[in-house]
Amino acid sequence: MALLGAVGWDRPPRRASADGPAAFLRVLNLMMSPAEELRALRACARPVIFETGLPDFPYATVGSAFLLGYEARVFVLTAKHVVADHPLEKLLVFPSEHSRTPLYISNYHRIEAGYSGDDVEDFLVIEADIGSLTSEERKSSHLIHLTPTADAWQELKSNAQFFLIGYPSPKSHVDYESSVIHTGQVLMVGRYVGPSAGTVQTHR
Repeated sequence: MALLGAVGWDRPPRRASADGPAAFLRVLNLMMSPAEELRALRACARPVIFETGLPDFPYATVGSAFLLGYEARVFVLTAKHVVADHPLEKLLVFPSEHSRTPLYISNYHRIEAGYSGDDVEDFLVIEADIGSLTSEERKSSHLIHLTPTADAWQELKSNAQFFLIGYPSPKSHVDYESSVIHTGQVLMVGRYVGPSAGTVQTHR
């Protein structure tokens, strides 16, 4: 259970940012040991919190997201069913357990697969502005940096371990009496089975 911060924090003023993934000093890379890489991977998974607009219940925990870097941009990857009908401007994703400043949304992209593929079409890619983060917050944050060779995992899939990481709603809650948001991360380990039936975009 991770303590993210007190309910009722004030948002800092929005600032534009030219910084990208390089501003996160701890980028997941292949120079780490397996144990270090897993710890960094788990840190890239973040709980999703929404401002409800209700005075008595101002926040709600609703699911999981992942921090990604591509070229000079930072993204939050989550699912459409997590965001649901919540206004995106009310989305709160904190880049680390130590951060008290949420990432601001600068743009978002809904994935339209163009065919009947519910798993693919459930993705929501959100571009984040990290200009409001302090140097300390950036140093304590992690992200997965995507490269053109990001599909190299397929060469190792038969012998690799795969990890499912997230913050399911039953493991997270808001304690309104103490003004604290509690989140619980779940880690599951598995082996590669093969492509899902009827599609090459998703795998089991």
